[in-house]
Amino acid sequence: MSLLRSVPARAARVLLALALTVFLTSPADGQVQPGIEAMIDRNDATLEDQLFLTIVVQGSQEAQPKLPDLSAFRVTSAGTSRQIQYINGVSSISVSYNFRLIPIQAGTWEIGAASVEIDGKEYSSKPFKIRIREAGAEPAAQRDIFVTARVSDSSPYVGQQVIYTWRLYRRVRIVEPQIESLDFPGFLVEDLGEVNEYKTNHQGRQFLVTEFNKALFAQETGTLTLPPSRLAVNLVVQDSQRRGFGSFFGRQRTKARVLSTQPIELQVRPLPASPANFSGLIGDFNIRSQLSRAELKVGESTTLKVIISGSGNAQMIGQPAIPELSGFKIYDNQPTTKLNRENSGVSGRKTYIKDLVPLAAGELSVPALTLTYFDPSAGSYRTKSTAPLLLAVAPSDGQEELRLTESMAPTTGKVSVRILADDILPIYRGLDALAAQRPATLITTWRDGLWLAGLALPPLLFALFVAFDRQQRRYAQDSGLRRRRGALRKALATLDKVATIDDAEHASALTADTLRIYVGDKLGVEGSALTAQEVDDRLRRHGISDSLAEEAHRLLSQLEAARYSADRLAPAAMATPIRQLIQQLDRHLTPRPGRAWRGR
Repeated sequence: MSLLRSVPARAARVLLALALTVFLTSPADGQVQPGIEAMIDRNDATLEDQLFLTIVVQGSQEAQPKLPDLSAFRVTSAGTSRQIQYINGVSSISVSYNFRLIPIQAGTWEIGAASVEIDGKEYSSKPFKIRIREAGAEPAAQRDIFVTARVSDSSPYVGQQVIYTWRLYRRVRIVEPQIESLDFPGFLVEDLGEVNEYKTNHQGRQFLVTEFNKALFAQETGTLTLPPSRLAVNLVVQDSQRRGFGSFFGRQRTKARVLSTQPIELQVRPLPASPANFSGLIGDFNIRSQLSRAELKVGESTTLKVIISGSGNAQMIGQPAIPELSGFKIYDNQPTTKLNRENSGVSGRKTYIKDLVPLAAGELSVPALTLTYFDPSAGSYRTKSTAPLLLAVAPSDGQEELRLTESMAPTTGKVSVRILADDILPIYRGLDALAAQRPATLITTWRDGLWLAGLALPPLLFALFVAFDRQQRRYAQDSGLRRRRGALRKALATLDKVATIDDAEHASALTADTLRIYVGDKLGVEGSALTAQEVDDRLRRHGISDSLAEEAHRLLSQLEAARYSADRLAPAAMATPIRQLIQQLDRHLTPRPGRAWRGR
């Protein structure tokens, strides 16, 4: 009795119920019988709720349960756990398989029996029913958290750029947000910019908004539907059931929710009949050309640059038709491409480079170049042209005669040769021509040093320019390269700021986001929405050891817990282990020379 008085009454009742359950369900000999049991955390929920299904298999840790029909839900694994019991000196094991259920549609659903086969015998659980109701009837703007999705144009042309904007509005604190589905069937998709977070007033109420944008390019005509996107999130709420002295200070817990956007229907129109010289570009584009030199001599070269730029499907920029340049010898160079993916959309520029060497003196020209593209705002094709480029080509300088001998007999066989000039020093045959000389040094005066430095400067600058140009081309070809290379530097710089933050809750959130964003930058995914389990899974898939992946999982979970607990960690205590972990991860995630990046 003294023991029961030392704990809260509710806890005592739970302990007593567990003790009675073990006593009533355990056979007299202490051996727990094999079996299977299915449990759901609740039988009545809405479309915005998550349900957790637990299948407990007793008597075997190898037997895998067979799930009943769960087609009314989206099912994801939530992990497994094992429990070993010792009863009367006999051990038994049970394995709990946990699943997260996300309702797809409202209704009352009967969940059949789960089954498992142990030692040749099949066991089944009891079926049960679940009622799924529609979400709250109040308008979204009157709720404390909701999501929206919209497009910039609901009736685009095929291939036209459409901006998809997704927003999360919230007035409550959340943890572990995760987008469960974000599908765009029938569209080519480009990620735009970074995830933005800002505050706004919406219908008289202030919300914190998380927003990201994507560029969609329809690949077929007709009616295309963007299905709803679902966001699984845990809300931080006050625990109203906690009583006693601790309730004076408040106690927080999390509540799982699933938020959905409305489906979006687009009527994709076909392009009008295109002209023969249509470039395939759809948007707003321009073309221009230029020469590095307009005056030169025969045999010298000038560089022709043709630059096409604009917004829209800039990935499709191709070389324009260039008329035949019969008066030149032409050398093609590698074109350069620059794509910009900003929140406003995809834009870009491509530069085609050709070296032209005139073959004859006189007035030469590079004819006008044309670009035909489709303008969705006007609903018609447009053609833009460059101006003709004129060159003034002068005759080349006469080459110096370098003949030093002249043949006296133009016939075959032996010929006599007459010396026209001497171009070598006289031949000395005596020893008096040898004289002791002081050994020459490479640099004798400071002027010699400056002269040698001047000679070395142009090739050094050229090497630096080549290295920089090569790096920019690699960045253009691999959009994630810049993120991967700058991930460690950005993470360490953020962790340096954590130690200066006085708010422990803010420091916990910033430290956790630093690890998530670092992993996202290294692996080429959006890191800010990664959960601790997703970080663990992705690191293991990229060859990270189990110990490091588990450490990342543990630290992220600890930081999330520290945000809402009374015993918060000091900022330095948060940043130090994360810094050490990120440095260890970087040694494994950074490709060594000669080893290709694995990608996602």
